Parts: sequence; C-alpha cells; structure tokens
Amino acid sequence: MDASFPKKERLCKKKEFDLIFTKGKALHYSFLKAQYLFINSEKPEIKVAFTVPAKKHKKAVKRNYLKRIMREIYRKNKYLLHQSLSEQSIYITFVFLTNEMVTYKQMESVLLVLLQQIQEKYTNHLPTLP
Repeated sequence: MDASFPKKERLCKKKEFDLIFTKGKALHYSFLKAQYLFINSEKPEIKVAFTVPAKKHKKAVKRNYLKRIMREIYRKNKYLLHQSLSEQSIYITFVFLTNEMVTYKQMESVLLVLLQQIQEKYTNHLPTLP
C-alpha cells in the first residue's frame, strides 16, 4: 500500500466542505471530531482534510504542528479505509477540539479509533448484494 498523501486525496473545494458540514455525520472521540460523508460514485475515492480552529490555538505554529501530526498519522494508517473501499467515496474532515497541545501518541490513539469507527460505518452502510 502506498503511504503517500497526494493532492487528489485532499479535500480542497469549498463545495466539498459545505457538503460534509451540511449533510455529513459526525463522530466524537476525546479531543477530535470527524465529519464524514459517503457518496455514490463510479470511481470511489477517499478525500480527507484536517482543521485546527484559530479560536482554540492562536499561534499558526501550533495549528500547523497539530495538522502535521494528524496528516502523518493518517498517511501511515490510511490502509484501514482503503481496504474496504468499494463503490462509494468517503469525504472526511478531522477537527481538533481542545485548547491543549497533545503528544503524537495521544493523537495517534484517538485518530486510529476514529478511523476504525468510520471504517465500520462504511462497511455497514454498503448495500448488500443478494
């Protein structure tokens, strides 16, 4: 499995963000919130974004550090979602919710739990074939 995080796997368009935040579902675990949306498409793909609100962390250095950690953990563990990918695309945004800084290990444990929960929801959401 390729462990890169190319541009085509990133959520960039405002329309995609609006779609996730209006029609998507949310999962909360500890200091992270995951908004996700399953979309029917001919070419299934996973698109992800990571956000840290400026209201929670005033300094851009801290926001960028937290986003960098989240991207790295996702990049190393994205195979969890790619294994079950079939006929639906997945759009996900991870939002950091707390004011405190967290370590790599703390972030990894929380992000992995959310990835596994999204993967379970995805496999349960797929239509079963007769």
